[in-house]
Amino acid sequence: MKVKKWAAVLMTAAAALAVAGCGGSQTTQKSNGKQVKWPTKPVQVIVGFPAGGDSDYNARTMAKYLEKKLGKPFVVTNVTGTGSAIASTKVKNAQPDGNTVLFNHLALNVGSAAKTIDFSYKDFVMGGVAARAMGDAIVVRGDSPWNTLQDMIKDTQANPGKYRMPVASGGSTHWVAIALQNAGAKLNIVDSGGASDRVVSLLGGQADVIATSIPSIKDYLKTGQFKMLATTTSERVKEYPDVPTAKESGVDIAYYYNYTFFFPKGTDPAIAQKLNDAVQDIVKNDKDYAAEIKKAYMQDPFCMNIEDSNKYWSQEYDALMKISDKLQGKK
Repeated sequence: MKVKKWAAVLMTAAAALAVAGCGGSQTTQKSNGKQVKWPTKPVQVIVGFPAGGDSDYNARTMAKYLEKKLGKPFVVTNVTGTGSAIASTKVKNAQPDGNTVLFNHLALNVGSAAKTIDFSYKDFVMGGVAARAMGDAIVVRGDSPWNTLQDMIKDTQANPGKYRMPVASGGSTHWVAIALQNAGAKLNIVDSGGASDRVVSLLGGQADVIATSIPSIKDYLKTGQFKMLATTTSERVKEYPDVPTAKESGVDIAYYYNYTFFFPKGTDPAIAQKLNDAVQDIVKNDKDYAAEIKKAYMQDPFCMNIEDSNKYWSQEYDALMKISDKLQGKK
């Protein structure tokens, strides 16, 4: 299956499920006929990326509002490495008592397809999509001679391996690199940490091009230190109408970051439902939350109920598995 066909499938699925949003009725949190008592102690939220990035921000912001609503601390812990594989493994192997939960996105499905992990989202209890980011941008320094993706691709073809692009192996940025290579780019792909690490490497000259979340580099765009060559969104970002999408620029990629909670297998589904109900209430009704994420990351409130979350993750997983060989570096 060609990459462009997988992108079309994924975006069709995304569009269909986006309509649902936080749809569906909230169910009563009961287990064996009794209302579930959760949380009874602090809940550890495991994030697979470093502090300072978009995943960390969304986890910490939602955790703050969940603590206020549910009455117990939600403590975010960053467990970094291998495109969130270490964090995902830690939660998969945790006690299924509701006191440990994973906060992850597309990277989990990419990791399954890239075989950096030997499990998938199906090995967890779904807690639901809690937020959505606008996507990433393909970014260079402000003094770069490149002004378009095609400028970059042509230069890398003339100088194969000269220009460095850091990615998180098995993560979404890994897929961006593959899409650029499929479009003809001859980049030197190197392993990196999270979004903040890539930003630092670009600032310091250790990288020549990165893919990273748009809100995380908005201040550098204002100062002219960075410039966007394209976005990985399906449509142009309204705040940056002059920046084309990667697809418009001849690179076939588009995706969402659906930040999602996952519990270890065996966790009482009533616990997952209670968390999802709390998230839905915050996303739908808390104006402070809406204002906070808009100011910090230009996000609009977004979530999915558990049924729709499972549908989205299933469709995304199936599409990515069809390009598993490419993600593993196979011809």
